[in-house]
Amino acid sequence: MRRFLHDLAAPLSAVALHLETAMRKVKQDKDPMESLQTAQRELEKAFEMFDRGRMEIMGSSEPLDEAR
Repeated sequence: MRRFLHDLAAPLSAVALHLETAMRKVKQDKDPMESLQTAQRELEKAFEMFDRGRMEIMGSSEPLDEAR
């Protein structure tokens, strides 16, 4: 569990960093799109990791996005 949480923290930290960069770019009247796209990709990674971890822990074979 500790390893899972550590691994999940990496893409979430990247999301925070890229969102902060995007906000700085907006304040400087620069295009934040690259930072926002990178944040989105990292967030998608985090959700995929979360789904895999949830399936292992809960024994579910159904990914979270299909359960909705």
